[in-house]
Amino acid sequence: MALVGEVRADFAARGVTAVVKLGVREVFQQTNQGVGGANRVVFSPIGRGRFLPPHLAGDRDIMNPDDPDKVLARVRALYDWERPVDVSVWAAAPQREDEEKQIEALETLLGETINAIHGAKGAFAAVVIDDPEPTPPAERAFGRELHFVMTLTTPIFQTPRELSYGAVGGVSRAISTT
Repeated sequence: MALVGEVRADFAARGVTAVVKLGVREVFQQTNQGVGGANRVVFSPIGRGRFLPPHLAGDRDIMNPDDPDKVLARVRALYDWERPVDVSVWAAAPQREDEEKQIEALETLLGETINAIHGAKGAFAAVVIDDPEPTPPAERAFGRELHFVMTLTTPIFQTPRELSYGAVGGVSRAISTT
């Protein structure tokens, strides 16, 4: 999920020290038990999602990253993949017993997260965020947490013949000789 990498990069560029993770099991990891470890955002794909007719009409060029003036292939969108993603935002202030500071830390990290999501490439009109839901008090031993579900819509493009498959889940930069 490219969006996670873009959120990480955005946080790094703006000095946000929260850890950004991807994975369903990450939410349950015990990395939230101390100052510095509690500030995290976890993206967890949930549910089945669905395929929709593509909203991008026409062909798109894939440019050569080594030569930006050279077109590697022309592709078209086959489907739009609409998938729900649970986002967990957990933050803690160093003042463990100060509830006001804990709430402020959570609200600050939530704002940074939403700004990073909407600042990502292609996120405009591709991300819909539902209302946040706080985690019950019994589960907030250190800091505060809330979850929201965002629906991420990404196009599924045809695989161009000009490119060959690399590792699972991606297309390599190699160009075929045919």
